[in-house]
Amino acid sequence: MKKISFALLPLALFAMVSCGGTPASTGNPTTSAGTTTAGDATTVEATTTEEVTQTVFEKQYTFFSYGSTAEGEELDNLYDTFEKGKHKGPNYMLYINLLKDGNKVEAGRKTMYYTGILANKSAFSTVGTWTVADGVYTINLDAFTYNVQGTGEWENAANTLTTAADGTVTWTYEGCKKNEGGELVANPYETKLMEKVNFAGEYSGTYYSLTDMEATGKRTDNVMDSMEVVAVADGTFTVTGSVEDSGISSFTGTIDTFGVFVGETPRLGGTMQGLFYTEKDGKPHFYFNLEARERQSIAYGTSI
Repeated sequence: MKKISFALLPLALFAMVSCGGTPASTGNPTTSAGTTTAGDATTVEATTTEEVTQTVFEKQYTFFSYGSTAEGEELDNLYDTFEKGKHKGPNYMLYINLLKDGNKVEAGRKTMYYTGILANKSAFSTVGTWTVADGVYTINLDAFTYNVQGTGEWENAANTLTTAADGTVTWTYEGCKKNEGGELVANPYETKLMEKVNFAGEYSGTYYSLTDMEATGKRTDNVMDSMEVVAVADGTFTVTGSVEDSGISSFTGTIDTFGVFVGETPRLGGTMQGLFYTEKDGKPHFYFNLEARERQSIAYGTSI
């Protein structure tokens, strides 16, 4: 593909805020590739210090709602959710984090995208403890209240989950809805979370200009020059790269423990925001928007 100068195509930004969430059926499980075995520490060579960095997490599990198009077509991968979904991204995520310190657990549901806006807002959360025997993790979650915005509150009792042979874990919980008579009733979810892979490594990517596509009706994909992700001990990551090889489009950023990415292109004065996530192929992927000099673009890709 022919490269287009980033100086002429500065990139885009996902605006952020809002709410919402819809019930989802069982997710699309996959056995993660490139992860450590049970009980091992995930490690990565830190390029700045040349020391091995160990994450605070024993394991992390996530589920993202794929949702549907505005016309009601069900989607089955996150790239299509961003490109064609009615929320322009996953409407919500579930997470279960197993911390090494004290065998603690952090778990919950977060509202993510709503009509193209990244809310990144907690819907509910709980805590607990975990144990492991013969490679099987037992996760004990405390009781919690799910406050369904605009509907009401629903109590969830303490629960015990176990991991399956394929590395997934199924979480059954309840929200609430109003029936035809206006009464508040349980709205159950049974959702399968897959193991989150280590985001550290080199990536290949593609970008295209939303500004030009909206003006001409044509989309031109261009190859990104480079991107590298490095793990930090607290479970977050740093990101460095360049959209194209002139140097003016170099960028830096961070990924939080939920996969949310924020960055900037200092020489262009641009901002970047989006998501790193584990897809059904068991590899880390990214999708983010960029904005610079009043122009918008989208970048997406996967680890090399």
